[in-house]
Amino acid sequence: MILIVAAPGDDHVAAVAPELRRRGAAVLHLDVAELPGRAELSVSHEPGRRASAVLRVRDVAVDLREVSAVWSRRWRRPRPHDEVIDPELREYVARETADVWTGATELLDCVWLPAPRWKELRAGYKTLQLETAAELGFEIPATLVTNRPDDVLAFHRRHDGGVISKTVHNKLFPAGDDERYRAHVLTEVVANRDLADRDAIRYCPVAIQPYVEKRIELRITVVGDRVFPVEIHSQWTNHTRRDWRRGDYHHARYAVHDLPRRLARRSIALVKRLGLTFGAIDMILTPDGRYVFLEVNPDGDWLWMERTTGVPIGSAIADLLLAREGKGRRRRVFADPPPPPAAPAEPSAAVLRLPLASSPRAPRGIPPAVDRAIAATLRYLVGAARAGLPPVDAAERFGRLAKRHGTTDPRLVWEIDGALGGVHYDVLLRLAGAGTLSLAFSPEDGVPWALRHAHHARESDLVRVNGRTLNMQTVMGYLDGIWNDAALVERLVDGCLVREAVDAHGIDASADEVRSAVRGFRRERGLRSRRALAAWLRRRGWTPHDLEHESRRQVIATKLRAAIAAGRIRAYFEQHRPELDTATIVRVTADRHAAIAIARQSRAGECGFSRAVAAALEAGEAAAARTERVYRRDLPPKHARAIFRARPGAVIGPLAAAEGYDVVRVLRITAARLDPPTSDVIAEIVFDEWLEARRAEATVEWFWGDAERAPPRTRMPGASR
Repeated sequence: MILIVAAPGDDHVAAVAPELRRRGAAVLHLDVAELPGRAELSVSHEPGRRASAVLRVRDVAVDLREVSAVWSRRWRRPRPHDEVIDPELREYVARETADVWTGATELLDCVWLPAPRWKELRAGYKTLQLETAAELGFEIPATLVTNRPDDVLAFHRRHDGGVISKTVHNKLFPAGDDERYRAHVLTEVVANRDLADRDAIRYCPVAIQPYVEKRIELRITVVGDRVFPVEIHSQWTNHTRRDWRRGDYHHARYAVHDLPRRLARRSIALVKRLGLTFGAIDMILTPDGRYVFLEVNPDGDWLWMERTTGVPIGSAIADLLLAREGKGRRRRVFADPPPPPAAPAEPSAAVLRLPLASSPRAPRGIPPAVDRAIAATLRYLVGAARAGLPPVDAAERFGRLAKRHGTTDPRLVWEIDGALGGVHYDVLLRLAGAGTLSLAFSPEDGVPWALRHAHHARESDLVRVNGRTLNMQTVMGYLDGIWNDAALVERLVDGCLVREAVDAHGIDASADEVRSAVRGFRRERGLRSRRALAAWLRRRGWTPHDLEHESRRQVIATKLRAAIAAGRIRAYFEQHRPELDTATIVRVTADRHAAIAIARQSRAGECGFSRAVAAALEAGEAAAARTERVYRRDLPPKHARAIFRARPGAVIGPLAAAEGYDVVRVLRITAARLDPPTSDVIAEIVFDEWLEARRAEATVEWFWGDAERAPPRTRMPGASR
């Protein structure tokens, strides 16, 4: 009999169990959570006899000594009987039951996959894995496991700031009342702002390693003496560059890897040395061809690799479990347990004793206004952190500070930790002629530093339809074409910059302003009745709430443009007055032959401009004529010179255009005046120039998208480097 210990609904078990039955094996499933509430276990020891263990589950009694193989797949904790109510007592019962089950399984003389429980737990310690891998000749990254903040800072400096943090063990932790919603911590690059919170390291140990550049990542699955290496193309998209586990396993890019034989032999030896018959090894293949060992998962997933590459891992597991099925029992030989793994060596004295750098002195000659802005900003940050202000309230209060200290152009930015919900605030102050000063404050709130970048297990889910969930990883795969659209990518960046400016200026739209905007929207489109409005919304798939939301956005955008352009419109007008001259023209676009004919006939007096255009339209040689009011600045230089030198009534052209040739009749030339329409145009120009300047100086980090088309961290086009 083969015993499969796993939670209900495990898809890996569902893939292998039918194969075992097809080959004639008897299979028994056990969910350890059934103990002790819905299952019974009796272990008996008698003088002069071998111990026995009998499991009774779902009205079936099984002598565990008759089990030929055990496949343990992430069994759940025992669940006490519902009549045990006290939380502390339930915890005690769960621990006792787990210990009894682990002890009982040690009596089994059979094939184990991956290993008996205590061996599996021992093999999961990363410090032991790294030590064993190094002994076998694998290249490993320098690793520090510590809860001492100064050691982390020294390690960070020793590796020039290029380090990552990860958990010591891949555990999930509850992120809400619903046990199905859990959070996990993946590999994260340690940013400078993380070091501001390094004192929180003392609450929980963390593993730190240098960041290793990747060509591809490898998941090498070892089953007994068989090796199944699969390469994971994690670098093609920004979202999985640092940790391939961020992606949707079923839609990533995989291929069977040609692993060098020496590494295949070492992989088998490593799994055996750790006391396992199964192990999922994670490695990196660097751009210069080095294989770097990361860790071993004694119970790693593999079904997604089998489905995408065809590697027969499930069949190999079935072969291993069936190796002793039907054979006579062998007498178990008890041996002393191996010694516990040696404690990891402490970091070298150079790391432990590296002194902290002395605090830099403040620059001399700071203007009093800047000094006051810095002091006020620090007071604001401390107050916001201690009050636990959410971003909306923090931005509102910051708007008042920004107005008082506008000479430094203060900007508030923040980041929300997904699973824990904490908010980190940072204020950017521009120092004229010097650069930008970043100020942040991190309170000691007791949150372990290792959990700073925890991700909610469900936070990437977008929509669920008929029980099937579509997550953002898959969606971005469907939308991969957006990275070919430079204008769209630019608009995404602009959206962030505009949102940042709106928050920094404390701009919002009141309910009255939104209602007024909606009324204006309806007037412009003639939607005076409710029926007309409902029909308009229905045609576009909008709701009244969508219309209010869009109107609110327009109000905020208008107020932001006014704030950016405030005090700059007249100066711009005086400096660019000639560019703001306007011409009222009639324009017709045609092919080259028709455009030449229209211009020649109009100038020669053979017929009027209107008749020449009408003839071309009737012959299908021209597009409809249109009357326009154009600014000199919006025309190509050659067109502008020809149109603004002409007298009213003159016919200009043909002029090469994007879709053929233009013939233009000049109706009126108007010198620029600083009237309301011109002021609105200047406000748009000033805003566009401001946005272009912000875009040029912005550092953009792409977390999604094709890594070749959207580099993970880059300056926008036109930025100085």
